[in-house]
Amino acid sequence: MIKHYHDAMTLCRKYGPPDLFITFTCNPKWPEIIRVLRNRHGDKPEDRPDIVARVFKMKHDDLISYVKSGKPFGKVIADVATIEFQKRGLPHSHMLFWLAENHKCYSAADVDSIICAEIPDKEAEPILYDVVNQFMIHGPCGVLNPKAPCIRENKCKKSFPRDYKEDTLFEANAFPVYRRRDDGSKFVMKIDVKVDNAFVVPYNAELLLRYNAHINIESCSQSMLIKYLFKYISKGPDRARVGFQSNFTDEIAMYLNCRYISPPEAAWRLFEYPIHSRHPPVELLKIHLPGQQTIAFGQNQPLTSVIARQGSEDTMLIAWFHANANNSTKTIANKLTYAEFPSAFVWNNDKKFGLYVNGALH
Repeated sequence: MIKHYHDAMTLCRKYGPPDLFITFTCNPKWPEIIRVLRNRHGDKPEDRPDIVARVFKMKHDDLISYVKSGKPFGKVIADVATIEFQKRGLPHSHMLFWLAENHKCYSAADVDSIICAEIPDKEAEPILYDVVNQFMIHGPCGVLNPKAPCIRENKCKKSFPRDYKEDTLFEANAFPVYRRRDDGSKFVMKIDVKVDNAFVVPYNAELLLRYNAHINIESCSQSMLIKYLFKYISKGPDRARVGFQSNFTDEIAMYLNCRYISPPEAAWRLFEYPIHSRHPPVELLKIHLPGQQTIAFGQNQPLTSVIARQGSEDTMLIAWFHANANNSTKTIANKLTYAEFPSAFVWNNDKKFGLYVNGALH
């Protein structure tokens, strides 16, 4: 996960801060899941984690493809996604997208065109109203429900209810404050109380109607959010540490590093589905001192044969030096730093040299 974090930061150096942060959560009541369970004599979704994992994988891949098609937000030039699993077992994904320069959100009107934090009109948009009511309402908590699970020290850890705003506002070190008008005519009923725009999780109507699940979307083009976002999506699974000590006077304790794996996560890993995805690819460039490059060899392989092996002395760094000195490639290579080298050359691991590919990004 640390490697994924550094790879994502490499995309930041190339394209700048990401523009959209999307969280996509599995809906166990999707028709594809219910249809299979109905044919299996009434099994519940928790009884078939393999079906939940497979359906979410298809929905997740389709969501990324749909966003990258440019239809909902415009042209996408880079993306990063990480799969995680809730404590109750359902899979969810955190995604970051970089938009092309002419599709970025620089104004409140741009943000309002793709992100909404208000309850839709029940008469004009009944289907969207039902989906928002089911998936995009937080709580209620606070005064309406002091015993809500999100309450920590008499405050909601998600900062709900939010303040009403007539217009979207940008803040320096946080997500934008989205438009939430104080409209008493728009509300939903939760645990027999009226819940208004103050409890709406930001969403995109087009994605919500297409996938019928919890899809939180945030504009994140502020540069101060970069470290938080990339560490958030590459933090790895939750862990718990438990200590066992038979003698309480002994200063040395025995620790067991524990991890809970839910059935959907177990099924996900058995199917060998990827946990992390990224586009465009990032090439890891190794650096070493002269004569101190890493060499891999078998346990029983004689050291003399390892030293004599053709190409064992060649590495990516040495190939970069060779390309800068070679008459046929130095015209291009001299214009590139080592970090920019993969944008014009491909490393051939079998033949141990860099191959020029006419500036194609690899």
